[in-house]
Amino acid sequence: AGLAPLEPEFARIAAIDDREALLDYLAHAQLIGLNTPIALGMLPDAKRPDFVTVWTQQSGLAMPDRDYYLDDEARYVEFRKAYLAYLTDVYARLGRKDAAEAAQRVMDFETRLARAAWSQVELRDVDKNYNPYDVAGAAKASPGLDWKRYFEGVGIRNHDHLIVGQPSYFADLGKALGDVPLETWRDYLQVRVVDSFAPYLDSKLVERNFDFYGRTHSGTPELRPRWKRVMDTTSSQLGEALGELYVARTFPPEAKAKGLALVQD
Repeated sequence: AGLAPLEPEFARIAAIDDREALLDYLAHAQLIGLNTPIALGMLPDAKRPDFVTVWTQQSGLAMPDRDYYLDDEARYVEFRKAYLAYLTDVYARLGRKDAAEAAQRVMDFETRLARAAWSQVELRDVDKNYNPYDVAGAAKASPGLDWKRYFEGVGIRNHDHLIVGQPSYFADLGKALGDVPLETWRDYLQVRVVDSFAPYLDSKLVERNFDFYGRTHSGTPELRPRWKRVMDTTSSQLGEALGELYVARTFPPEAKAKGLALVQD
């Protein structure tokens, strides 16, 4: 099927024509599991463990860390060259005549995100990464990022609290939502869609995605056989459901009775 399964998502991205639509798509992207500049989760408050709240963290980089974009060490320079080549190949596969230009726009945009992102040392400071706000306070701390609209987009209702991991990063992201051209945002989101779903598409995309993220990044020399990847995906997404079927088939009531008797004795 090639890229045909992604066409509905590409159409949604192409329809982003203003900043409100952009934020709405970022909320949608959260729901379908894309890697975007906002990572959001529901977890207990670190200082009120009986209270579950919203946590937000910096995100959105294709490469693992800000150093991959900013450090002048030779290995990071090579990573950047490899990533730019990967982006160019993806856009060429999408039929873009401006593949090289789009790739550079996305690289520049991610480099901006990297400059705003906190370092690994800063991320290890638990207290520094604990910044509670109400929704209005978070919006004031990151002008341009309408947290109320974003909450509504991801389905959060009647919850006026969030913990912002890296306030200065989100302040810069608020600016980027306003001053980065929508064309660049659309390019960026398009490649994030491809990144997320490439492992489930045709063999050429699978291989190109693995070549960059597996071989170049992780040093993994060979792509695992397809049947093993299918098993891993099925187990991770349907593990509990399959477990119930497995137990029903292989662990009859009399086996459970024996097991309980053994434990009780």
